[in-house]
Amino acid sequence: KAGKKITEMASIVTDENIKRMEDIGASWNPRDENSAALAFDGRCEQLSAFKEQHGHCNVKQGTGIGDWLNGYRVQVNKKKAGKKITKFVSIVTDENIKRLEDMGVCWNLRVDFDERCEQ
Repeated sequence: KAGKKITEMASIVTDENIKRMEDIGASWNPRDENSAALAFDGRCEQLSAFKEQHGHCNVKQGTGIGDWLNGYRVQVNKKKAGKKITKFVSIVTDENIKRLEDMGVCWNLRVDFDERCEQ
C-alpha cells in the first residue's frame, strides 16, 4: 500500500506543480519564517472556529489545536519569565501574543481560573 501512495504522489510532484506552488508563496522549508507565519494564521483560524462553537479558547490537549496551543503557552510563559524560547521562536512575538489574548487565550490557566472564581 505504501508503495502505491508514493507512486501516486510522484505523479503530481512535477516540476510544473512545484513552480505553481512556489508562485503562490509555498515554502519547502518548514522552519521558513513565512511558513511559520502561515501556520500561525491557520492555527488562529482553527482556534477562532473552536471559540465560536464552544464560547472559550480552553482547548483540551490531545487535539491538534489543543496541543499546539499548549506548546505555544509554554513558550509564551518562558518569554514572560525572561527565559529562552526553544520552540515557535519566530512566531512568539508581542503582536501574536496580543492577537491570541484578544481572542481570549489565557497563558496561565490555573491563575486565570483562580482570578475568575474570585470575581
